[in-house]
Amino acid sequence: MDTRKKILTLEEARQRIESLSSGGQVITVAYGWFDIIRADHVEALTQVRQGCDSLLVLVRPDRDERPTVLDQSSRVQLVAALSVADSVVLCDEAEQEELLQLLPSAGSVDAEKSVTGSVVDDVLHRHGRK
Repeated sequence: MDTRKKILTLEEARQRIESLSSGGQVITVAYGWFDIIRADHVEALTQVRQGCDSLLVLVRPDRDERPTVLDQSSRVQLVAALSVADSVVLCDEAEQEELLQLLPSAGSVDAEKSVTGSVVDDVLHRHGRK
């Protein structure tokens, strides 16, 4: 399967949310940077995916004032390659809020909480990027 088909533009994400919601499907949104994807990310996304019909993963862009090891294109592609993610969108916080308002019940999860913080900081520090 070409996982690039799972990567949506912001407008495509809006349309997908509206289409699935009007069909009565439950959509959950997970968001974060997904820098240095770890098993913890996959586990968190798998837990979030349970009990919903579709998991939309929002990946923060490089411009969101957090140094990252991988560029945004790489991070989006890696998340799209995860079987648990139904679709992936690159969007900032304001765009995220806009998408969440389209959901009948705002089911969203911060996938970064306690997953990567210290690991990413350590790698960035070791390579002089922080």
